[in-house]
Amino acid sequence: MIDINLIAVRRAQRQRVLTLMRLSFYSLFGLALLIVLLYAWLTVQIRLVEGEVSEAEAVLTAPDMQENLRRIDFLKSQIEVLAPKAKVLRKVHESENRWIEVLRDIGTSVPARVWVSSVQSRAVDNGQRITLRGGARSQRLIGAYMLAVQGKEWCGPLQLVQADTGKDRSKGEVVNFEVTVPLVEPIGVDLLTPEEESTPPPVPSKRSER
Repeated sequence: MIDINLIAVRRAQRQRVLTLMRLSFYSLFGLALLIVLLYAWLTVQIRLVEGEVSEAEAVLTAPDMQENLRRIDFLKSQIEVLAPKAKVLRKVHESENRWIEVLRDIGTSVPARVWVSSVQSRAVDNGQRITLRGGARSQRLIGAYMLAVQGKEWCGPLQLVQADTGKDRSKGEVVNFEVTVPLVEPIGVDLLTPEEESTPPPVPSKRSER
């Protein structure tokens, strides 16, 4: 005699197996469909990118674009050549403005009966130094000139290197002096080699013969 409960159990098992098979089939089918759709989408994107690349190549190979590219390359080469020169010119301009201030102070500080015959600048190991040479009617006037220059912001401690008394046909007895003026901050020394000297324009002298 067949067990009715056993038949029901086997029927339920077959039903579960069929359900699992259907679920597996639909899952695999969905996965395959997803792969196909993804492949199709990637193919379309690749075609679009290839089209854009072709258009870009066509634009880049056009005669007008080639001319523009050559001009850009030329301008880049000119920038590379001119950039260091422009930097030097900027430094020269900055140095010029600072030298104008220094020479103005040196000139306006000259007392009566004192004259400056030469101004020289030299790069030294510890910075930059200006050498002033000239003459005066007395050493006291030289000291007054040094005190007037010493008060400027750009000036370091002055040093009287030489003060020799002599005679001049037109001025009579004069004291020829040499004074060194260290600069607090060098001006344009990076534009010169250490051995080179720069000679600024002459400083106006006050030659009163009182």
